[in-house]
Amino acid sequence: MGELETIEEVVGELALVSLALRARVAQLPDNPKINRINDRCFVISSKDLGPESILCPIYHDHKHQYGLVCDFIKKAIKSNPYKAVATITDMLKKERLRVSENYTQRLHPKVCEKVLKVLNPTRN
Repeated sequence: MGELETIEEVVGELALVSLALRARVAQLPDNPKINRINDRCFVISSKDLGPESILCPIYHDHKHQYGLVCDFIKKAIKSNPYKAVATITDMLKKERLRVSENYTQRLHPKVCEKVLKVLNPTRN
């Protein structure tokens, strides 16, 4: 029974780590270039769309992207806790997040930068 208790303790600790990471990511600041009207609506100036002029609203909605990252952290830690942080870090460095089997979301560089600081505070 000693090993089983240890495994259960590790699983419990991983759940706490996952929860703590998601809480820190969820508290990251919103995009300062948007004027948020409510949780699902905001206004952004055309001059703030960036050099690529990306028109997708999700790309500029940092809070929504933080939510996607939180969901991914939860799934990654459940499926493979040993590779979870490395997988998330690699995806953030590529500015892409695999949301589902058939969909990959492009992430804003500032979102990636802020989340990477949460995941690797000593490296940044």
